[in-house]
Amino acid sequence: MRKVMGGAAATLAVGLVTACASAGGPGVGSLSWNVGEATANDAQQKTVEVLRKHFYDIERQEGPPSIYIITRWRTRVPFDDERELGVVEARTRFIVEARRGSQQLFTVRLRAENEGRTDQDFRPVETTPEFREYTTEVSSELRTVLLMGIRGSG
Repeated sequence: MRKVMGGAAATLAVGLVTACASAGGPGVGSLSWNVGEATANDAQQKTVEVLRKHFYDIERQEGPPSIYIITRWRTRVPFDDERELGVVEARTRFIVEARRGSQQLFTVRLRAENEGRTDQDFRPVETTPEFREYTTEVSSELRTVLLMGIRGSG
């Protein structure tokens, strides 16, 4: 029974995270999600664990009282729909900001930034459906991990 409920919670989390995604402009450069609430410890440690699991190295980490985590840019092969836009090399990084909310919990927000190189320099590129799918997987996982931490501490 517990396993079934976990799967249902994960499915619900994916729907909620997808619904909370918003473009960082008119579809160019970044996406962001409200991924939930967490203790200060979870907001820092669990976030870093999820990002490292997806092969992102932490460039800077600060806090509390406000928590700020930024990864290094990770170069990757462009997705097919990015290649169609002329991108020959792509890179992504994540930024996490958490601010104290209610009852000693922090509200956690995740942002994914996307850049591509079409000629000489990297610059923000359109957030394509494949990029959205890739980053939503990371945000969904983080939401689930943080939710489990809150439930476990209650």
